[in-house]
Amino acid sequence: MAEWICKSCKTTNEADFDICWQCGTGRDGRPPDPAFSRNQETVRVPPRQLECLRCQSPMAHAGTKRFHEGSRLAPFLLAELGELLVNRESFDLYTCTGCGKVEFFLT
Repeated sequence: MAEWICKSCKTTNEADFDICWQCGTGRDGRPPDPAFSRNQETVRVPPRQLECLRCQSPMAHAGTKRFHEGSRLAPFLLAELGELLVNRESFDLYTCTGCGKVEFFLT
């Protein structure tokens, strides 16, 4: 199944979520359960302090990037069934402030 957009708060949700992680609204638009509570105690890992292996300049965290592996034609032609043929990975991206070198790390 493909990612979906919440009809209430317009947040992008993973395909296997039945309710929006942000507001609790159901995939089909049903209102959130009164007992819904989003865990506000999310642990955030601080960016790594890295030096470039080439020039020893500091590296800056450029965010987390999601990459799509596989054909874009399969999901287009086969709809949700085509999403089974696609792999997505997330990586933390760091760039060198001196020479422009880029490094990827698993999230």
